This record gives sequence, structure tokens and C-alpha cells, in this order.
Amino acid sequence: MLIFGWMTGLAAGLVVSFVYGAPLWLGFIVWSLGGSMIALAGLVSIHLLSASHEKDSRHAARVS
Repeated sequence: MLIFGWMTGLAAGLVVSFVYGAPLWLGFIVWSLGGSMIALAGLVSIHLLSASHEKDSRHAARVS
């Protein structure tokens, strides 16, 4: 997830800098903040999915 966030942020930063003509410092900010937000969102979603799976497992164990 961290690598995916880093690569997506890098791509977004390069697009902002070279396609839209923004300064390089703005591309770097998009890269660092965008990549970290994507990685953080991915890690949170993985955590939430695993927590809901554990909750379902406990519920299934009680029902059985």
C-alpha cells in the first residue's frame, strides 16, 4: 500500500508539474501529500476490513 501510494503521488506530481506547468515545488508537495494520503487511506481501509472480518468471525462462532 505504501509503494502504491508513493507511485501514485509521484505520477500526480509529475502530471501537475509537466502537463499543467506548475512549479516543481508544487509537484513535490502533490507527490508527498498525495502519496501519503493514498497510503494512509489504504492502510486504514485494510485495518477496517480486517476488523469487520474479525467481528463477523466472532459472531459466527457465537451463533454456531
